[in-house]
Amino acid sequence: SWKWRVFSIGGVIGLGFGGIYILLPAVSGLIFLEPIRLIPIPWVELTRHTQDILPAVATGIQLDLGLIFIGMVLPFWAVIGGLIGFVITLVANPILYHSGLLTSWQPGMGTVETVFANNFDFYMSFGIGLGLSIGLIGLWQVVNSFRSSGDRPRGSLKDLLNPPPGRGDFDFRIAIAIYFFSTLAYVGLCTILVPTFPWIFFLFYGFIYTPVISYITARMEGIAGQFVSLPLVREASFIAGAKYFGYQGIEIWYAPIPIHNYGEATVNFRQIELTGTSLRGVIKAEFIAFPVVMVASLLFSQFIWRLAPIPSASYPYAQELWHLQALNTLLMQSSTLEGNSLFYQALSGTTVLSGIGFGVVTYALLTLFGLPVLLVYGIVRGLGQSTPHGLILEVIGALLGRFFFLKRY
Repeated sequence: SWKWRVFSIGGVIGLGFGGIYILLPAVSGLIFLEPIRLIPIPWVELTRHTQDILPAVATGIQLDLGLIFIGMVLPFWAVIGGLIGFVITLVANPILYHSGLLTSWQPGMGTVETVFANNFDFYMSFGIGLGLSIGLIGLWQVVNSFRSSGDRPRGSLKDLLNPPPGRGDFDFRIAIAIYFFSTLAYVGLCTILVPTFPWIFFLFYGFIYTPVISYITARMEGIAGQFVSLPLVREASFIAGAKYFGYQGIEIWYAPIPIHNYGEATVNFRQIELTGTSLRGVIKAEFIAFPVVMVASLLFSQFIWRLAPIPSASYPYAQELWHLQALNTLLMQSSTLEGNSLFYQALSGTTVLSGIGFGVVTYALLTLFGLPVLLVYGIVRGLGQSTPHGLILEVIGALLGRFFFLKRY
């Protein structure tokens, strides 16, 4: 049948590409001083070749076949939105550079240095504004969905305490007791690990923010199939703790604070119910899988770590990307340090407001013309100043999926 033909062809292509892209460098690295790479990993660097035409723009292409398949399964308009966002940066970055806003970028910089320099000068603040605009849009959609669902039948406390038989539910009061105990354990652990950070924040995370955002997301998943996430809540609370409660340090960024969004789990519970799976069976499976995964993860991580130094030429992706991730992490985490930190040097209130305005106006225009809202999320992704080199293959995959495979299969 056609399904088996597609499966067979895909398997052959995957094995062939994987042999060249992954297996050959891994095996040759064990034999020779430098691994043999027929396909550059993580990408083909073009930034220094295009800097005269596109100053302050990170350019290149990531030749990973998996990106084509990712583009096929991602929402089509989200991928196209990412492409639009990247095209905007192609036009905007040279303009911002010549206008004196991207002052940190210098000719000769590669992708990592270019992306971080642009983040420091403009895109960190603009990205914060975009994230806040997405949060405002999400809240607006939540309010509208709640209004439109006002006449729908709702469950009662009686239904909650008496779930359908045969589903494997345990007493609701036991679940609440487990949550209460585990959250208090989180609060106590964080208080011990970071004693100088105000403990009232930990209680707020666990007993106010997490239940509220989980409830909102659960309802939105049921009403509109949409996950709700408020951006920068964690970061804003850390900065507030530093500015108004006297906390100084970076330990809080690594503390296991009890801030979660469990609303999406309602989808998993519904899938369990539809497939006739017992909830108690899922819990038993977790008890078995967790220790196996923990032990196996430690063994494999140690094995990989001992094969070669990390980062090194044996791990080109980590060698290239870890530096950028460390720089961006430092930029945000410096907000809770003393003095004129990098974060406050990079933060611009005007740029944040422009990001909020751009996001809200873009959403309004898309809604006005009836275009998919996923374009907004894609544009935000394209403007996020992450490495854009894999976007080309993602777009190719999205086009193949929509205009060839969807029609044919």
